[in-house]
Amino acid sequence: MKARNNQLNIIGIVGSIDNDFCQTDITTGADTALHRIVEAVDAIATTATSHQRAMVIEVMGRNCGYLALVSALALEATFTCNHIICDLILANKFFDVYYGCCGDLVFPESPPGNDWPEFLCQKIEIERKNGRRLNIIIVSEGALDLNGKQITAQNVKKIISEKAKRDVRLTILGHIQRGGHTSAYDRILGSRMGATAVEVLKENTQNAESCVLAINGNQISKRPLMETVKQTQSVGVAMDKKEWDKCLELRGKSFVRNFKTFKSIHRIYSGECDKSKGLRFAVIQVGEPSPGMNASVLSFVRHMIIGGHTVFGIRDGFDGLISGNYHEIKWSDVNNWTSQSGALMGTSKVPPDMSEQQLETVAKHFKSFQLKGLLVIGGFRAFQLAIKLIEVRNHFVELKVPVCIIPATIDNNIPGTDFSLGTDSTLNKITNLCTDIAVSLRGTKRRLFIIKIESHFCGYLTVLSAVASGADYCYIFESNFTIDSVKADANNIKTKMLSDDRNRLIIVYMNGKANIKLQTKTIAEIYTEEGNGVFITSFVDLANLQQSISPSPFDRILAIKFGYRCGDWLLNNLQSNNAVVIGIIEKRYTFSNITDLIPQTDFEYYF
Repeated sequence: MKARNNQLNIIGIVGSIDNDFCQTDITTGADTALHRIVEAVDAIATTATSHQRAMVIEVMGRNCGYLALVSALALEATFTCNHIICDLILANKFFDVYYGCCGDLVFPESPPGNDWPEFLCQKIEIERKNGRRLNIIIVSEGALDLNGKQITAQNVKKIISEKAKRDVRLTILGHIQRGGHTSAYDRILGSRMGATAVEVLKENTQNAESCVLAINGNQISKRPLMETVKQTQSVGVAMDKKEWDKCLELRGKSFVRNFKTFKSIHRIYSGECDKSKGLRFAVIQVGEPSPGMNASVLSFVRHMIIGGHTVFGIRDGFDGLISGNYHEIKWSDVNNWTSQSGALMGTSKVPPDMSEQQLETVAKHFKSFQLKGLLVIGGFRAFQLAIKLIEVRNHFVELKVPVCIIPATIDNNIPGTDFSLGTDSTLNKITNLCTDIAVSLRGTKRRLFIIKIESHFCGYLTVLSAVASGADYCYIFESNFTIDSVKADANNIKTKMLSDDRNRLIIVYMNGKANIKLQTKTIAEIYTEEGNGVFITSFVDLANLQQSISPSPFDRILAIKFGYRCGDWLLNNLQSNNAVVIGIIEKRYTFSNITDLIPQTDFEYYF
């Protein structure tokens, strides 16, 4: 026995709300903490906006700026101060991004590091002139200036009050950001990490190296434990030496991407840009509204305006595309859009077939507005619209412009991406609803709930909701199940119920169109019949209740990145006339050509 068990294998799973461990995009717990920050500030913002106040929010994070940076992205913050970011803002290499506007303006090359109070006040004043009624300043508990002097939330409040002459309030979130419901992302990540850890332990050989599990993009991988710990410790050493570039590099590519996105779309914009060389683009929202749609519009519009370009919003989706309801979107028009759900530009379902007369009308509008590119935000209807525009390009030369699609659908049924905008928000809503059901039934015995989820023919939402909520079974369109298999599942649950006298709440998830032959009510009746005398079956159809009233932090940040990257792609592909879908596949952001995706798409079971 000693010979068989002479080695201890170690697999690490990192749990930290600060997300301060290297070589992983995110640690377990960080997404939940981000939810608390965003929810708290969203609640504060309603009254603060009416009073036209500046709000200073102190968040946790110790010596890591992740929470401050990412919450600033999700909340359209005016300014963020934290241990890394504040120093980078003030460092010569990065300061030009914040003092610049666009066009041919020259940036200061070597500003003094202690100018941040003046810059903050300047940015607040310009944002107020651009129509903002609320300024949010995120301060990390470990914030330092370029000289190593601590920046406190009280200090920031005093500067805004005395120098900017603005009504300002301070809120210290403290341990509020540690509690509350665990987010769906963290529940799923924890489940995946735990399952992967078991598989790794089973595969370990003699003298296997201790490792830690990391997630990059959507992929979990093994990393050497000692190497990652050493790299994490080296961040503190680099901070002590004021090697800010190295600090940023050590935090990882995901951290760098977040920082670059923040500094790009949150520059000082005075409203004066050289548009003499600017181009014209259009953006349209298509299909069912999905959380994150509006955040991607904000990111795209501001990125293009900063570059000296003009963006036209096509109101009311397909109807506006035909009728010519195109309106220029100004900088201030998209204020506070990041936190808004629905489709603020208006949307409509695209019919499967557009008549030649309608297409000719669209071509005339494109010519009239001199459009050089189109951004389409939506679900499968957006995919269909892009296909139609590709098919008729040889007949209408005006439609030979690059087209980019941002996948935005809670069904996550768009080819070319692992994630669509809106799925994370919906997952959180479903998870919270089921948690409420479980809590409300404490003290009752042997209850079974069948939860019907609306996700058409795609089982993505159903499966992940089942994982996040700890369901016993889930039924989806992609899996083959029959009356006999459902009866067997019901009998398994009966056995589980009879195994002890503890109170149980068992949830069975079901996709709305899981089986064409078996209706959801039929499955509920099978469970009712099989469980007669043992457990009570209840049926809940979530329907529109699963729609989130506010985009989750994950959807907000992903939407902002998608909008920004689509702007870059359109500018870099003006002559290509390609139509693509932006997405995340495994570890990378990708642009997949629609002509390559068509053969992979199941058009029969998309809706």
